[in-house]
Amino acid sequence: MCNCRRLVPRRYFVALMAIWPVVTAGRSRATAAPLIPKTHFFDNPTRAGAQVSPDGRWLAYLAPQAGALNIWVRPLTGSKGRVVTEARRGITTFRWARDSGGLVYLQDSGGDENWNVYYTPLGGGVPVGPARNLTPFEKVQAELIALPKASPEVVVIALNRRDPKLKDAYRLNLATAELTLVAQNPGDVVDWWTDTAGRVRGATARTAKSENDIRVRADESAPWQSLGLYADEEGATRQGFSGDGRQVYLSHAKDSDKQRLYRVDLASGTQTLVAQDPDYDFGQTILSEKTGALLGYVFVRAHTDTFALDAAFGRDLALWQSLNLGDVSINNTDDSERWWVLTFDSDTRAVNTYLYDRVTRKATFLFKNRPRLNPAQLSSMRPIAYESRDGLQIHGYLTVPRGVTAKNLPLIVNPHGGPWLRDTWGFNPEIQFLANRGYAVLQINFRGSTGYGKAFLQAGNREWGRAMLNDLLDGVDWAVGQGLVDRKRVGIYGASYGGYATLCGLAFAPEVFAAGVDVVGISNLITWIRSFPPYWELLSRLVKKRVGDVDLEESFLKERSPYFFVERIKAPLLVAQGANDPRVKQAESDQIVKALRSRGVPVEYLLKADEGHGFQNPVNRLDFYTVMERFLQQYLGGRAEGPT
Repeated sequence: MCNCRRLVPRRYFVALMAIWPVVTAGRSRATAAPLIPKTHFFDNPTRAGAQVSPDGRWLAYLAPQAGALNIWVRPLTGSKGRVVTEARRGITTFRWARDSGGLVYLQDSGGDENWNVYYTPLGGGVPVGPARNLTPFEKVQAELIALPKASPEVVVIALNRRDPKLKDAYRLNLATAELTLVAQNPGDVVDWWTDTAGRVRGATARTAKSENDIRVRADESAPWQSLGLYADEEGATRQGFSGDGRQVYLSHAKDSDKQRLYRVDLASGTQTLVAQDPDYDFGQTILSEKTGALLGYVFVRAHTDTFALDAAFGRDLALWQSLNLGDVSINNTDDSERWWVLTFDSDTRAVNTYLYDRVTRKATFLFKNRPRLNPAQLSSMRPIAYESRDGLQIHGYLTVPRGVTAKNLPLIVNPHGGPWLRDTWGFNPEIQFLANRGYAVLQINFRGSTGYGKAFLQAGNREWGRAMLNDLLDGVDWAVGQGLVDRKRVGIYGASYGGYATLCGLAFAPEVFAAGVDVVGISNLITWIRSFPPYWELLSRLVKKRVGDVDLEESFLKERSPYFFVERIKAPLLVAQGANDPRVKQAESDQIVKALRSRGVPVEYLLKADEGHGFQNPVNRLDFYTVMERFLQQYLGGRAEGPT
């Protein structure tokens, strides 16, 4: 199995066919792409997330069963699978046990993010016993760290069972559910990591100054040693141990603006530069789990670009890229590294999954996540750049409706969540849905987004609701100046931080936006910070630096909170919220909705009792997008499906 983390996890929504009358407002559809049913974008995928078993005999994947994504298993070279789990809430994360004798997956309750570790034992690809909850602890969050090849009977996990604010590292026996403490959190560790033998030998701690302290130890009984302190904007991201355990790969921007990849010798502390880019931060390593060798690495630029260091891997990569299916990612490999499960991501093609045989060098198509979507009806995503009002280079992506003249279109500004993330090129069901409904969509990697260097990241410090918002407004001006959009029909839609940005747009730039859609967005920075879940205790140090100190700067945070400026909001608003959201509590939506309704501002409020930070249940997703497309049609004039 290849130790490759997906940089850009994708949402997998595909659908059933539905035919409804088309309703349009104010524009001809003579050359526009046909209206695509919402279910094609937002229902559960037909299949997704494939993984080959370590012994190379089986393929597991996610597919619907009784309305929820469950795990299915089939012979690797077969075609018919069978469901092996009975989860009522869709499974999104799973792994093969290292002996190929079962499947490990995570489940929470209604979106509360108190993840439990489940195990389904298999024999001959079929269950030999019911799924067991191995961590049935209330109000405790489990995190899957590693599945050691050297000890296939256990998994390494982190739990905040001892202290709700801190996670300790444990070995969890899959057969007996016995927990063995491996590393107790001294009070500042935010991340545990293992070497290739599955030993907990690495940790990332956060200091009182919000620095990252990278720690390692020779073995699990040895004392911890620091490899150095790194300011939060310098990154210091662990990228894995070498096969012999004597080196670690670390990316950071200690002596540069952009994060670079270094190989660190643990005995001497010497750091050797491995990879860098003048314009972008380092992305991720691709390590062989068979040997621990560094096969290649990834930079996320305008596209996701993969590079090979190993000659054999380079030949494989060249073959994959010659297929011209989009940006390639590695899901996993078997232990022998003969079989590789690959996914290809493109702006106008739903994710394609292939099985690659390294012996025959043949890539065999497995499935599309959304087979009913026709690439000829989808819209291209174009990288764009413009200069902000204070001289920063801002990058993003523009998607315009297929088959229509790109002039005087209604526009949706779609700020990403995080905010310490970034948008990337590739298939995005929401963007394609909005473009199909007739909207140009602008995704902006505003200041404070990651991937563009530490100066750009720091430019977002203490600029929530100010310069970060101005970057969005400058993007609107850029699009209007290109003749692409109608200034009178500009909307804004985002989730999490993007929901906060939506509320800021309506409150602080009411003349710009004609409508807004806020999903699990922050309305009051003060109440949000004071409602953090216990395990965000260490994260709060970073928030204090980048957003503001809730104990010392209440007036400052009020100035950046849309809730205190509801009298400025005039545009209609749609709000969506999960009642179990631990990150942005329901109160954040309740209070802004109540305040606006008391002033007579048109507000629609969609609250789901069985959801958390976003809608996972496909019924809830379809309900939301049905309401949203009608809302946007009413106020911005796009297209919508007819009554259901």
